[in-house]
Amino acid sequence: MGRFLSAGGVLLKKKAAVLLSLLMGLGTALTRLTAAAHAGDMAPTVSKDTMTRDTMTQTQDTTTQTPTPGSTKPTLFDELSKGLKARRPEEFDFVRHVVHLVDDGHLPRSLVDSTFLWARGKPAHQIQYFEMGLKARAKQMGVSM
Repeated sequence: MGRFLSAGGVLLKKKAAVLLSLLMGLGTALTRLTAAAHAGDMAPTVSKDTMTRDTMTQTQDTTTQTPTPGSTKPTLFDELSKGLKARRPEEFDFVRHVVHLVDDGHLPRSLVDSTFLWARGKPAHQIQYFEMGLKARAKQMGVSM
């Protein structure tokens, strides 16, 4: 039948114990249990210092902060043109104009981002909603587009 590992009174296969440990965020403690089982000790003991909150936090933090190789953040132009499905030259020109205004500091990025998210929620013609909405909001701020 294969080796079994007892964790908390429930019998689990070795691979299931490792998976369970990752899901529970107790990577260090249950990995040590699994390592002990591989060494032949079928009744390993876990001390309380093994399962401290710091150990669990460190294990979780290092896995979430690892950057993915080759990942880059898209430019504002790419984000707007692709996210709003710009197709016509006039739409790309408007996106370039918006990027220019943001780069020069005349238009706040937060205003562009919030209008972008609002327009993305529309079922169709997202770029047109973005253009009308941004022009109206910029006019309220005194920025001419």
